[in-house]
Amino acid sequence: MNINTLDRGEKYSEWQAPSYEAAGAYKRGWLDDLVANGDRFIQSQPGTRNINDDIKLVIGLDQDNSLKSNSFQSDFRTFVETVTDLRQIATLGASAEQIKKNVALYNDILKYIFWDSGFLFAYRYALQYALMGRGYIWTKFSRDHYGWGKGRMTFDALGPLEVLPEQLPANNDVQGSYAVTIIRAMPIAEAHARFPQFQDQLQPIARYEWSKYNTRGGIRLDFWDRARFQGEQDWDRRYCEMRYSFIRDLRVNDTGRTIQMGVPGSTWGYEVPSMGDLLVSTNPYNGLPESRAATEEDCLVYPQLRLMISNPTVKEPLYDNTAFDWDGEIPVAQLDVNDFVWSPLGYSVVRNVAGLVKAQRAGTSRIDEVLAIRKDPPTGYDLSTGVSRTQMEKIDLLTAQGVRVGLKGDPKKAVVSILPDSITVDSEDWKGQEYMEGQIKASLGLTDIASMRDLKMNLSDQSFEKAITNLGPIGKGIALNTWKCNGKIAQRLKYLIPQYIPVAELVKMVGPEGVGLETFDNDPNSLIPGRLPGEDEKSDSKFSKRQRAQWFVEQLNVVSTPAQLLNITHTQERMLYMFFLQKGVPISMATTMEKLGVEGYEVEYEKWKTEKLAQAEWELEVKATLAKKAKELGFEEPPPPDKPGQGHGGGRPGTSQKMPHASVKGSKSGDVRAVNKQSK
Repeated sequence: MNINTLDRGEKYSEWQAPSYEAAGAYKRGWLDDLVANGDRFIQSQPGTRNINDDIKLVIGLDQDNSLKSNSFQSDFRTFVETVTDLRQIATLGASAEQIKKNVALYNDILKYIFWDSGFLFAYRYALQYALMGRGYIWTKFSRDHYGWGKGRMTFDALGPLEVLPEQLPANNDVQGSYAVTIIRAMPIAEAHARFPQFQDQLQPIARYEWSKYNTRGGIRLDFWDRARFQGEQDWDRRYCEMRYSFIRDLRVNDTGRTIQMGVPGSTWGYEVPSMGDLLVSTNPYNGLPESRAATEEDCLVYPQLRLMISNPTVKEPLYDNTAFDWDGEIPVAQLDVNDFVWSPLGYSVVRNVAGLVKAQRAGTSRIDEVLAIRKDPPTGYDLSTGVSRTQMEKIDLLTAQGVRVGLKGDPKKAVVSILPDSITVDSEDWKGQEYMEGQIKASLGLTDIASMRDLKMNLSDQSFEKAITNLGPIGKGIALNTWKCNGKIAQRLKYLIPQYIPVAELVKMVGPEGVGLETFDNDPNSLIPGRLPGEDEKSDSKFSKRQRAQWFVEQLNVVSTPAQLLNITHTQERMLYMFFLQKGVPISMATTMEKLGVEGYEVEYEKWKTEKLAQAEWELEVKATLAKKAKELGFEEPPPPDKPGQGHGGGRPGTSQKMPHASVKGSKSGDVRAVNKQSK
């Protein structure tokens, strides 16, 4: 609280969100202050202070050199493409026996979402922003065609000027903030389609009165102009600014009446009892009715967060009600690269190398200029040679083939370069360029990035241990931050999947064979269990659909993300269990598969048993049919072989002295066959 501001009698807005019953204009004013505070905070951070200049540096638009060079953009792309070389978002696991069969289904859904949503594109864009301070990924369920089409999981990449936290916690995790405002440039046609009741007030950005709205917003406009709409003329006439403010409002219903939140019958709609109301339910163990007084936890008005949507030209919030998603978390996951505890948004990696990049570009330009001038240097000539000044000045030494000039004395002495000997390109110049290139790569951590790339390529090779040993601290830090980001996205998807995806859509995603009977429970349109463990199967559950879903998804744990492959301890443990598996150490296969990251092994084992049984039955049927046919045709079965064959007591057993590798045997006998060797 600013006491001096209060003493001067100037306008002061309290930090707490105004009540739902407050006037629309007052709530709009509070939201304006929320955005202004967020802008001041973001633009005071060293990591984002020069973001527009950093974009120009990456693109190469800040050069006034004779030779425009941009090898830095290649380094930038190498960093991004290597880190985002992913094949999944994450995998889930569970300890509760009653939902283990659903783990494989959820992992299949995550794989489908990964490819269907274009997750990699959002991840790449977010990482590009992260190199300039911080990137964000907004995970949500959205309908295309401006809200009237098919719904699907989407991932939006956001830059540091588009996510404004309020009261960021000490660990700098944006999801722990009191409020977060996401600002998007939305096509004016989409804004009119999604908020038809405000069409007469929604205006494009070009018509905003920025002096009255928020002067710092102009920096975000410049950011959009460079990062989102570069080269697009008059884009500000076709887009408007939409602000989504997610608030951790802990209001408790003490009105004495039940409050309906959201749309009745929708997945995000619910009723909130008032403090002290009598809540009646059925005891799941004895089937008898029971009651209790509603507590504060029962009476939270916004357990899913409060969402207020606003626009600078609309005089009241376009939406003020519950947020839509069951997880109750700020919907963006941050992606950091160069984070520090004393800098809430970290530092820009691009800014760290800006001086080196500019010096290297200037050096390259100077080398080019020197090489050019040495090919066509300033020259002096002897006036007594008899050649006129006009004729001599017209001679271009680089294009003078066939020119004949009569000179007195030695021609080489008549026309000489007057360029000083100091103007030259020597080995020191090239060494200087190489040094700056090395410093740029070191600052970007490209050595670690190269090790990371090699690690991904050699997971099953003998050089794996060497590659993981060479992975430096920067690579490990990047892996940790990507693991954190992916984990938060997976945690959010755990809730969004049962809330928004009906079983009918799941069949389209994973096929009918991927959806078992246990998925349906008592509701063929929902993944959510009809009852919780211990409840009477003959009675309705005393828990709401949201409560049952929350219990269900909390049993699912994020057990791995792509970046966890770079964790040395985790990988060494996997290699140890692979050794146990190879040597036949008496450890249960379920434990071994869990350590190796194979989720849903129990389900796969049951499938394997079914397949083996079917195969054995089929082989017996084939043998019986052949025996019957042979008997009909009068053939006798051949006698068994005298000597045991390979795999049945014949041949030398493997020594396991080498990694298993493909080979060929039988070239001498003519019985050529592929084998898997592990002996020297």
